[in-house]
Amino acid sequence: MLGVHPCPSFLEYGAAKAAINHWVRVMAPLLKSKENTTINAVMMGPVVTPVMPAFSKALMPEELVLPATIHKAYHRFIDDDARTGETVETAHNGLFPYEVAEDLSGSKRRNMLMYEPWFAWVHGEAPGLSDALREPLKGNAEDSGRIKDFEVGM
Repeated sequence: MLGVHPCPSFLEYGAAKAAINHWVRVMAPLLKSKENTTINAVMMGPVVTPVMPAFSKALMPEELVLPATIHKAYHRFIDDDARTGETVETAHNGLFPYEVAEDLSGSKRRNMLMYEPWFAWVHGEAPGLSDALREPLKGNAEDSGRIKDFEVGM
């Protein structure tokens, strides 16, 4: 849950969890396509472990995640191998799936699809995804002669 909801007490931990959540979402289609492997994330709510001394003193019993809830979260994915790229949060005795946030830019097609030339440039191979964009979009900023409108000096 700290990967979605900010917590000033554990800022590094929350940032790492947010990165894992994002990584799972973007890696899932690649791993499914290339390796036939699924990947999901379970975001733990507060649990009592030896790692955090006196953690249970900071929370009410109804705020701590029950071990059975953790098992339920993992079995959500183990029992259904068609699920991939999903994140579920564990709370006291319930699971809360996180959907991908609505794209407010109005350009969902570009923001949500892989651009194959960039992927190949960075990773040295094509992604192999059927819905990857393989060429520049028609009317792009450079071809329309508007590149200067968007350049940022570095």
